[in-house]
Amino acid sequence: MYAFINQNIHYPEEAYKNKTEGKVVVQFIVSETGKIKNATVVRKASPELDQEAVRLINSFPAWVPGIQNGKPVSVYFTLPITFKYTPVSDVKKSNIRNDSTNWKITDSTLVIIDNLKLPLGFNLDVINTEEIDTGFALKPFPVEKKIKLINQYGPLAKNGVLLLETYKLDKSIDDTTSNISGDDKSIYKSVDKMPQFPGGDIAFVSNVANKIKYNNMKSDLEIPDEIYVSFVIGRTGKLKFPRIINSDDPYWNNVTKIIMRSMHDWIPGESHGKKVNVHVKLPIKISIDENQKKHSCNVDEYKKKKLLIILDGDKLPEGFDINWLDLSKFINYKVSTPTNEKEKLQYIEKYGIVGKDGIVEVKSAKKIQKINNPDRSKDSIGNNIYSVIEVIPEFPGGEEKLLKFINKNLKYPEISKANHIQGRVILRFVVNSMGNVEKAEVIRSLDPECDKEALRVINSLPTWIPGRQNGVNVSVWYTLPINFSL
Repeated sequence: MYAFINQNIHYPEEAYKNKTEGKVVVQFIVSETGKIKNATVVRKASPELDQEAVRLINSFPAWVPGIQNGKPVSVYFTLPITFKYTPVSDVKKSNIRNDSTNWKITDSTLVIIDNLKLPLGFNLDVINTEEIDTGFALKPFPVEKKIKLINQYGPLAKNGVLLLETYKLDKSIDDTTSNISGDDKSIYKSVDKMPQFPGGDIAFVSNVANKIKYNNMKSDLEIPDEIYVSFVIGRTGKLKFPRIINSDDPYWNNVTKIIMRSMHDWIPGESHGKKVNVHVKLPIKISIDENQKKHSCNVDEYKKKKLLIILDGDKLPEGFDINWLDLSKFINYKVSTPTNEKEKLQYIEKYGIVGKDGIVEVKSAKKIQKINNPDRSKDSIGNNIYSVIEVIPEFPGGEEKLLKFINKNLKYPEISKANHIQGRVILRFVVNSMGNVEKAEVIRSLDPECDKEALRVINSLPTWIPGRQNGVNVSVWYTLPINFSL
């Protein structure tokens, strides 16, 4: 998506002349068919930048739609589009434009979150996008800019930098309601009419508690009997920025956040007759079978320590917040802490001084490396393969029939079941000009057995109604997630 934005965004000429820059936040709907609808600016920068941001969003190709209860549904999506003015000479403009077209974010791009440099090759797929407020892609050209990047961020920046900043909730909260400025970004602690969950606070707490299932394989931390949740109810009634106040078990917190985000819309709060964003705190009582609890490290002990995070074998920098990771994307999560001074010295010897209090090891479902792949730009009969076309291919009977076909034919691998592996495999394949499926490949892996089964199901798909470009049947890439859920 970011590659598409980088390649298709146009800095409005008038805004460039006036050196106007800023961030435009656009809200839109991804419909049940994947089409983009109702793109609207919810945070403005300038008329020219706002207009370009909406144009860009409306130019998106069809998405893979969201799923609820096994069926595709329409979903609201909010996206920031950043315009950053960079002065360049007229002589170099054409060279920069050509380089920009070819450049994209890869494993060689240095990723920096809140000034923390991450290991090269960091898997961006595991980032918890709820935590990210802004992002800037700094491209390594012309040469002068590349040198500047290296001087500022070190030699790892030679292939470009992706700068991410997390959302700072506390700085956005306003303590008073005496002056309603009309700023839609303000978040209030107390208002004339507080937000309400349909059925009241008790219904909300009961709704959350009933959906929570503690996965004792994922965490070694003791779970408190009562947790306090903090979140924001937006002007439209949407629940945003969920936080767990009194538990530092990242996996447990992540599960609770996912459940909270799945709640129905609230009745928004009001101040002076106007709907506003409101910060809410509530306690939730949790009942868990005592036999399921682990006691190797309690919450109070965990709070006092900053454990070293190791992602896919790479040490993440000190200060990295594990809440920046989407732990639903991981296939393994383990906390290890020393129990005596001898073990502490062993941890320091192996991981350095930052590992003295212990480690959190997380393993993601990495993308499968493609080895000796043939040319993917042509289909099996030599025709060009498109990425974006006017009329996308259609499964006979539509997407609902496609999902039914997959659910009927998908067989959960027994070994994956036994190891409690669940999650999503994302594949892409070609629907050629004859409607046949070919060149299926995994672009986000879960585990070898699930990947293999997902490929088998995709390769068993019947003939599609082919896509069309300029009134002619053409071959096109199609992306589809396959879910494995215990």
